[in-house]
Amino acid sequence: MALYMKSKLTKSELLLKIADLTNKVEGLTEEEIREIKIFQKAFMKKFISDDDELKGEIDNMVSISELELLKELFPEEIRGLIAGEKEKWIEEGKEEGKEEGMQIRSVEIAKNMKNFGNDYEYISTITGLSLEDIEKL
Repeated sequence: MALYMKSKLTKSELLLKIADLTNKVEGLTEEEIREIKIFQKAFMKKFISDDDELKGEIDNMVSISELELLKELFPEEIRGLIAGEKEKWIEEGKEEGKEEGMQIRSVEIAKNMKNFGNDYEYISTITGLSLEDIEKL
């Protein structure tokens, strides 16, 4: 018979007690604590339902990120995934930067055109900014 069944604790309550004890045990290395937390997190994902009222509390006590857990359980696969995604993330970042830069430049041009007395419709056509945005400048 399982420990939690003898003591009338739910799986969630038992996991909370184990997490609390892990934090109190002296003499464990950081690596040993990390390995225990990985095991606790894996146990929680398998046996604790999302609607369990103690899930959030357990999550905080176990406190190991999903990425850390995945890295530990599937080191080679995650390393490959991250390497493949890295290029994609860099390209996305570059694209976002270009778009922001173009927006900033459009605003600068609109301000200059407005200062020279150009018609708002004309400024909007040249810069792509809305009439409302041009009026706010």
